Amino acid sequence: MTRSEVRSKLFTSFVKSTFNARVLIAFLLCVTLIISAFMVVIVKYHYKVALDKEQKLMYQQEDLRDQWTQILIEHSTLASPSHVEEVAKKNDMRLPSVKETKVIQSNA
Repeated sequence: MTRSEVRSKLFTSFVKSTFNARVLIAFLLCVTLIISAFMVVIVKYHYKVALDKEQKLMYQQEDLRDQWTQILIEHSTLASPSHVEEVAKKNDMRLPSVKETKVIQSNA
């Protein structure tokens, strides 16, 4: 084999191996790109689900705050002295006399 034939074979094998390496690199880059695209879609989906859940919880918190305000208003209305007195009169209730009152003491 002459020098020129050896050079020719080395050059062709180098070109083939370089081409194979380039194809492999291009293939790996394409696979990486596809995986990245799927990951973007998955992350975006999870973000939207979390955002929807947060929004529902915020609406629920607002509803609970409204209910709590309503309960406080009802409590202050029902616990007012005039309301208690009105209910007592309606049910014929009265304060017990001193004779009807018994004091219980603990021996502890």
